[in-house]
Amino acid sequence: MATQKNALMDTIRRYQGREMWIEEGEIYYVHWHRKKTGPTGEGGDRDLTVVDVILRDRRVRDGGVNRKLYIKERVPVLQQDMGHHHGHPWNPRIGDLVKVLFYQNQDALVIGTTVNWEQHPVCRPDPYTYRWKYCQWERPPQQENLDFGRLAEENPYLHPDGKKPFCFNIFHGPNSDKPGKGRDFQIMWDFCKSGDSDPSCERCINIDYTKRQDGDHWLKVYSKQTESKEAPPGRFEYKNGCGSYIRIEENCGCSKEYSEGRGMVRIENAVKECDKRSHFNMNPLGTVDIHAVQNKGCASDVSPDCASLPGCGGCCVSGSDATDPVTGNCCPSGSAACTKACESKGHRIRVISDLDSPPESCEMIDLDNGAYVKIFKDGHIEINSPTYIKMEAGQYIHLKAPQYIKHETDVVQNTKDVDTDGTCTHAGCSCPCCGA
Repeated sequence: MATQKNALMDTIRRYQGREMWIEEGEIYYVHWHRKKTGPTGEGGDRDLTVVDVILRDRRVRDGGVNRKLYIKERVPVLQQDMGHHHGHPWNPRIGDLVKVLFYQNQDALVIGTTVNWEQHPVCRPDPYTYRWKYCQWERPPQQENLDFGRLAEENPYLHPDGKKPFCFNIFHGPNSDKPGKGRDFQIMWDFCKSGDSDPSCERCINIDYTKRQDGDHWLKVYSKQTESKEAPPGRFEYKNGCGSYIRIEENCGCSKEYSEGRGMVRIENAVKECDKRSHFNMNPLGTVDIHAVQNKGCASDVSPDCASLPGCGGCCVSGSDATDPVTGNCCPSGSAACTKACESKGHRIRVISDLDSPPESCEMIDLDNGAYVKIFKDGHIEINSPTYIKMEAGQYIHLKAPQYIKHETDVVQNTKDVDTDGTCTHAGCSCPCCGA
């Protein structure tokens, strides 16, 4: 039963509906600000991020000939961060479905985009993961009546999938009543191959999804409670599309890639994932290792025969490792065994910390032929060559020892004179000084 109160409320709603309402529309054209405009409007342009909108709820007039009757021109777009020559300008793209607020029976404002059956959002593993997948715009199909998307019900032609994406992810982790595992951070640059081949990103549920593929260019920062099954907590790694990378370890733990635990820094260059050329290591004990033309492998930068050794990748071996006092994870006891077992090719220089176990303090070695120069922590030096050692100087070579210099060889050949200031003691010989 109608009452005076209900009638009054209906009248108020009608007046409000005439003053302010929301409609849906599609973006027809974008007017963006390109050139600086003077304080009074001189020069530049007046396109301060406005759009032309095709109204969805419309009556076809003139048989649809005058299509401009359907378009609301130069509608401003609601901004989140806007200041004089600073901020984050944003506009929807041509073909996007938007909500338009009309007020005072004439003025309009685009208040945001809206999901629809033509444009599905990118998938996320949970409602709180932050994901921004940026793709270049590609024109969607457009009908004669200006609508974008499906050409007909029997021909479900959707908007184009996003291609060659840049991705920004903060993985939330499992939903629970208090903070726990998660918070891994990842940026993918030009371009994410996984997001290009799987536009929905349905399988991108954690930081391990994007692998070490040729062309992938990414930054990964693993949280102290990472969800990763391939890296220890706290790892920081930047990888270029050519395969080169920088990796810094904050903690010990299981690692699919080469790792010696908390404090390790590794820099490696490559021309592709299966062709790594050299690396620079600083291990947790302070040892520095430079290696050129190293062992190669596609699955990992750890060869299969040494992946189970402490600190060489994989999980730490019980009984041979210490425990990190901060995280409780196992740590390798040293890098010497791993370095010698995993490196059999190329050329290497090592400067070994006093905290590390090898007896050498400095080593330069050609692993291909066995030649080396070693300085030991007790002060003695070894020089070894499988062929010959050449010492040459323009004036003289000074060899000095307080006790003696020992030659162990079948023949010592002097092609010039020998000048001896002291006495000469030796077994029989045929030189003139001995009266031969």
